[in-house]
Amino acid sequence: YVRVYAYAPSTNAPTAPTGLTVSPGNAKAYLSWDASTSGATGYNVKRSTVSGGSYTTIASPTANSYTDTGVASCSTYYYVVSATNSFGESTNSSETTVSLGAYALAVNCGGSAAGPFLADAYVSGGSASSSGSIVDTSAVTAPAPQAVYQSERHGVCTYTFTNLTSGLNYKVRLHFAENYWTAVGQRIFNVSINGKQVLTNYDIIAAAGAANKANIQEFTTVPTSTNTIVVSYSNATPTKDQPKASGIEILIPQPAAPAGLMASAGNSQVALSWNPLAGASYNVKRALSSGGPYNSALDGLTSTNWTDPGLTNGTTYYYVVSAAIAGCESTNSVPISATPACSVPPAPTAGNNGPLWSGMTLNLMASTVPGVTYSWTGPNGFTSTNQNPSIVSALTSASGLFSVTAATGGCTSAPGTTTVTVNPPASVTIQAVAGNVILSWPGGTLQTATDLSGPWGDVAGAISPRTNPVAAPQEFYRLRLQ
Repeated sequence: YVRVYAYAPSTNAPTAPTGLTVSPGNAKAYLSWDASTSGATGYNVKRSTVSGGSYTTIASPTANSYTDTGVASCSTYYYVVSATNSFGESTNSSETTVSLGAYALAVNCGGSAAGPFLADAYVSGGSASSSGSIVDTSAVTAPAPQAVYQSERHGVCTYTFTNLTSGLNYKVRLHFAENYWTAVGQRIFNVSINGKQVLTNYDIIAAAGAANKANIQEFTTVPTSTNTIVVSYSNATPTKDQPKASGIEILIPQPAAPAGLMASAGNSQVALSWNPLAGASYNVKRALSSGGPYNSALDGLTSTNWTDPGLTNGTTYYYVVSAAIAGCESTNSVPISATPACSVPPAPTAGNNGPLWSGMTLNLMASTVPGVTYSWTGPNGFTSTNQNPSIVSALTSASGLFSVTAATGGCTSAPGTTTVTVNPPASVTIQAVAGNVILSWPGGTLQTATDLSGPWGDVAGAISPRTNPVAAPQEFYRLRLQ
């Protein structure tokens, strides 16, 4: 017998594409992804300038690749792709991002201008030629126009690109296609950049996999001390035909986001620092909530540290920093936050050398608080910034409350206080009682001399009141107050 089966086609939308990759070009982004195995008949390419969307559909190709020409240099983009068929649309693929750098220059070796590639220039040595062969560019990312691969400069030659920026990393893209020989080993040569050999015994067909197939070799280099990049093509040993070049691109990649961002909060300020990037200036951005939006706090900073002043203590601030090279800005750094606050020093302990008598020197004393400045206030408008100030010949009007504060980083302690007593001028009182002389004094040290002009000496063990017999020798007395 015969068994007959009926085929029931799928009535489901396709699954989300996988394997999405995006590569940067000159104001272009090159996308590719795995071909659908779930019945897709087309795709939707979606783009955003913010990670996570929202995404805008920019194209609906039927192939599993797309070149986005609606992008700008020095920008970052985020892509997803969905698959479609007559039953609907899949979910989005995983997101992939691309950062486009700045375009420096490009030359069509041995040929005329083609797209962004200038006519052959900056070169010495070698000879120009061309071919009408169609070159397969499917295996390379961001290929040059066909005309670049169909022309060449062959023979030993040197390209010297001038007026570049010292200290800046450039990406050098060397374009090749073998449109004369047909087998591996028929052309082998070397290539150097700024005197460093970057390709040794290079065989275009071996690298590309076939004749008339494009191959691109990429390198990162810094200009010489004369601000040049020198690309030299030379014979290998042993010699196998002549070296050849199809095109050269020199690009400025988008700079990396600054790393190592750190924040230190102070009184009404936040001090920021980060790691340097060669040739970069920096843009500092601030927000009041985690994740932004971030607004410019300072642009065009050339140092790798900055203090943000005039902030509100107790408020948390969020910061990111971006780098800019040759007008090309990086993505933002990893964010960091800080909360300004006043770190109040302890109150100093205040004291004085009283009680005193008018005319004595008043010494005020504050305990040591490391790293602070002091501020004293007192009667009669007294002020001082010394830790231990003095008032020479203090009068009774200096009596009263003195206070001192300690300050650091704009933060001031509570005051320490001390009460000063300055008595009226001290004197020795002499009374005759029962045939004796009674000496009394309010304070200080009693001194005696046999002559008014001295010499004067302290009276050992003298305590007020002191009794002198009338028969004692005549002497002069005074008080030493300090």
